[in-house]
Amino acid sequence: MKERHGNDNKKVDYGVKKKGNIYLKYKNKLVSENIFKYLPFVFMIFFVLIAALNKDKITVENILEFTPENLLLAGGIILSFYAIKSLAIVFPIAVLYIVSGKIFSVAMAISINIVGLIITLSLPYFIGKISGEEVVEKIKIKYPKTNKIDEFKNENNWVFVFIFRVVRLIPGDLGSILLGAMNTKFAPYLVVSLLIRMPSMITMTIFGNNIDNPRSPEFILSLVARLLLFIISFFIIYVINKIRKSKIPADVKS
Repeated sequence: MKERHGNDNKKVDYGVKKKGNIYLKYKNKLVSENIFKYLPFVFMIFFVLIAALNKDKITVENILEFTPENLLLAGGIILSFYAIKSLAIVFPIAVLYIVSGKIFSVAMAISINIVGLIITLSLPYFIGKISGEEVVEKIKIKYPKTNKIDEFKNENNWVFVFIFRVVRLIPGDLGSILLGAMNTKFAPYLVVSLLIRMPSMITMTIFGNNIDNPRSPEFILSLVARLLLFIISFFIIYVINKIRKSKIPADVKS
């Protein structure tokens, strides 16, 4: 009887130990998942601090010093700066447009800047999708009225992204993070965001290509185009605000 009782204790101990191992594995899995989920935000905070502390050094001249004479390597360096910009947030993207314009021909510079824009739009989007979706879900639970915004988004992702970008509800890379966290479809997000940024990018690239010759027709045209873009953007924002106020349900506005 004693032996049996002793064996039973061993079985019980083994069972407890097995359950303990399963719990530890589950706990370690949760910790590793959380680290993976929030690690991108840690990287972003690091790059934001670096960029903020060196904001006065982020100039066309300083970036040109980093770019080698080899055009292939120079293109790679500029694209790496685009990746850094997408994480640093406060990094002025116009500097990269101008640098590309100074180094390359207009056509080549525009091509590189398009690739750079795809990079700088994609990275924050996927950071938001990985790290921010849970936060958005918690906000929806705590503030049920925000579900109306999600419904409005799901009706037409293309229109939603266009309004979001043009009205600039949240500017730049922070907006990209939020759109990713809201699980906006990637294709509408990327295409609309890219098209909205293209006119400004093209004019700034031409500006950079002719910056050493301010009397050239191209330089003057780029300045005029910038002014026209500002006026058109202001008009579009005004019209969209009018439409948004009339179409979005009252409980969403509040």
